[in-house]
Amino acid sequence: MYINQREVAVAALTDIMDGGAYNNVTLRKALARNNALSRQDKAFVTEIVNGVLRNLLYLDSVLNSFSTTTTAKMKPLVLNILRTAVYQMLFMDKTPDFAACDESVKLVKKRGLAGLAPFVNGVLRNVARNKGGVSPNETTPSGICAKYSYPRWLFDYWRKHYGFETAAKICRGLHRPPAVTIAVNTLRTNKADLARELREEGVNVRDGFYLENSLMLSGTSDMSGLTAFREGRFFVMDEASMLAALAVSPDEGQIVLDVCCAPGGKACYMACLGADKARIQAFDIHEHKIWQTQDTLERLGLTSVTVSVADATVFDPALEACADRVLLDAPCSGLGLIRKKPEIKYRRTMKDVNELADLQRRMLANVSRYVAPGGVLVYSVCTVSPKECEGMADWFAANFPFDAVPVGAGAAGKPGIATTPQGHMHIFPTAEEASADGFFVAKFRRRGAQ
Repeated sequence: MYINQREVAVAALTDIMDGGAYNNVTLRKALARNNALSRQDKAFVTEIVNGVLRNLLYLDSVLNSFSTTTTAKMKPLVLNILRTAVYQMLFMDKTPDFAACDESVKLVKKRGLAGLAPFVNGVLRNVARNKGGVSPNETTPSGICAKYSYPRWLFDYWRKHYGFETAAKICRGLHRPPAVTIAVNTLRTNKADLARELREEGVNVRDGFYLENSLMLSGTSDMSGLTAFREGRFFVMDEASMLAALAVSPDEGQIVLDVCCAPGGKACYMACLGADKARIQAFDIHEHKIWQTQDTLERLGLTSVTVSVADATVFDPALEACADRVLLDAPCSGLGLIRKKPEIKYRRTMKDVNELADLQRRMLANVSRYVAPGGVLVYSVCTVSPKECEGMADWFAANFPFDAVPVGAGAAGKPGIATTPQGHMHIFPTAEEASADGFFVAKFRRRGAQ
């Protein structure tokens, strides 16, 4: 049976846009359901879905320029068919305009909307004739937002705190497609041997940008199919997350709490850093995520981590002042993950930021009680949000018996890394060479002797 890859892409987009699903989960399920698709076809579907989401507002502005019916009044199915076609026309050089147009018309007819076929054909042919003049001016806030598909509130939020140039760089940096980054399980292999093994399986491999034991991969869409993955020689983890775990740097025998551990990458990385001899207790409020973390630990052969269900906002007397190190990788707005989950920028609001900041304060107030005198608390969030980042760190330092200490995670001075006067680390995805998520890491030491 022939499977139309464009139809798979449109169906996935409809689930994401209308059903509120995440693109990575939706894509994984869509490709699994249509496993007869070739590797090339799967890559085509993935590129269209991620590309449309990354450029959604821009694509809609193009459609509104060349259609007599606004995108707000279009049927969702027709709108997503048009979005995929315009994306192919503007961003995929190997797809001829006539093919994108003709396949879209066929798809509209196949889905029982033959009456709209002339409309779809007319809009797409109009775009094809005029596409040379649709690039926005990047010297203004409205132009940046149009070019890179950001809601204006978000650009203004960044501009207010970081200035126009940095806000524009953040928009461009988060707009670039992400690399797949992995951490080497140094208890089972080394980077050179792992890179050689992956290349032998047909994977493109290059060194990570920030850290010694990281690699960036391309040329594979199924990590679980790689022998090195199944045998636990690596785990998927962004370099920004590795830097947060490196800020904890547990030593042998130390008690470490990872209080919001899912999906478990930081606990695994800390276990490797401590030669699997620290005593790491990992918690998460979601039981199914705990099981996922446990599966990863077993695959990697790590024994120094125990996992259990717990709520980081609820005090556990048994943990009071017990830990040498506490990592709070807090729930956040996730704006640093826009490269991987571009739909986030259309769903988040300032109300979300404020509500999450309240949650972060409650978590910090609670888990700070678990740190022993002289012990360390590391706070991290995968976002670029002043209220959740430096604003949260300043609030904590002003209200609790902790002193800020420099993160010192080994990447200072490299492009994309900025430090505050207090030594907190910002990871801005603004450097062409870097391919890390937007992140913030702050480190504090509790007053008193150990």
